[in-house]
Amino acid sequence: MAIIGAGVTGLACAHDLALLGHECTIFDAAEEPGGLLTSALPAFRFPVEHARAESAAILSMGATYHRRSRVARGDGIRMLHREGFHAVFIAVGASHARGPVLEHQAYHDAVIDAMDVLTSATPQIGRVVVVGEGDLALDAARVLVRRARHYVDAQSTTVHLVLAAPLEETSLSPALLAAAICEGVVLHHGWRPRRLLTERDHSPVPGIEVTRDGGEITKVIPCDRLVVAAPRVPPPDVLDEALGLTASGFVATDPDTLQTSLPGVWAGGACAFGHRSIAHAVADGKRAAWQIHAALTGVRVRVQLSSAWVEVDDRDREHTRRALTTTRATPQRPAADSADAAATDDPDAARAEIARQAARCYDCTVLPHVDDTCTECGTCVSVCPVGAFTLAPDGDHRLRFDQQPCTRCGVCAERCPEGAIAMVRAVWEERLVSERVSQPRRRAV
Repeated sequence: MAIIGAGVTGLACAHDLALLGHECTIFDAAEEPGGLLTSALPAFRFPVEHARAESAAILSMGATYHRRSRVARGDGIRMLHREGFHAVFIAVGASHARGPVLEHQAYHDAVIDAMDVLTSATPQIGRVVVVGEGDLALDAARVLVRRARHYVDAQSTTVHLVLAAPLEETSLSPALLAAAICEGVVLHHGWRPRRLLTERDHSPVPGIEVTRDGGEITKVIPCDRLVVAAPRVPPPDVLDEALGLTASGFVATDPDTLQTSLPGVWAGGACAFGHRSIAHAVADGKRAAWQIHAALTGVRVRVQLSSAWVEVDDRDREHTRRALTTTRATPQRPAADSADAAATDDPDAARAEIARQAARCYDCTVLPHVDDTCTECGTCVSVCPVGAFTLAPDGDHRLRFDQQPCTRCGVCAERCPEGAIAMVRAVWEERLVSERVSQPRRRAV
């Protein structure tokens, strides 16, 4: 198997393919595996040493890693088939900016891409403004303010973050926004960037003009450096010209099998679905591995689930309410800087914070239980984020619960108007089973 990209998705695919008995060769343009976890994600978001340890463990299972190896655009992917690989999995991520965020940014030397901020250690001195939506903009702002505090006089540098959405509408974590403000980031929410003021505009002060309320209100934020966090798409220089793309620029795949428009080629992760959580990236890699195994061997792998209910230790609604509403503790400004400006400042405090946040996690040993007071109003059906609750067809409106997709988030118990749903303790077992579905296909067409 050929895997293009040694990020989370590619490594997860290699892990499961190795367990299923396949040989994997991973190609990546970087020096070390891990993708964004080892090259760009700030250490205060995810410990880089953990990512390196997991990457090494997966490669030790037998996968061959070709570092500094880029599969070129054009016939590169199909060339892998001709070289003897039975299947190709594309997991190249989405590191390329889709387009400019502001007018004039292309030729202005003070404009920096947010991804370049995360992948380099160069501090930016003076007035810095970050524009763009999403975690990329927030991470860039936090890294910049930490580097300014570490390398230069904190009073000489200010970092502003401009968000087009108001706080109540942003998809960013309130806890992470609070952490950024606590660290010194100046937040401008509900302001939409309009244009970059440069010497060509005869502006007395270089800066960025922002607007709100449909353009009726404007202001200028002076800046010496502008960091732009544009929406990301897969790098175009590694995608086959015959590979189908979506209107947004991502690799088009079958949502169930992750099969692309090219025979024998699968894709997943950020290059197919955009940047999501690490859990989503791992799940894509696992799903692709199972689908590739089924396509090549004719044997499908699936999870067989069984459960045994325990009639004690019911979870009350108060616990669910706390799990849903408890927010992260606001971090205090650190008293001293570490050698790594992007790392956590106090290892002991970091471990304590991890333990504190782990206590907020949903309990994976519980499942929702519906008692006889249920009126089958359908509220749980409308609020369940994974569709575990459904109402039977044909007008009988009988409530059905599917344990398989349930993530035990507790939203159903929180929102049930009758209090008929409780999170009760359960014990279950999951096993991998295989079943033959078709004749194996050893080589791609």
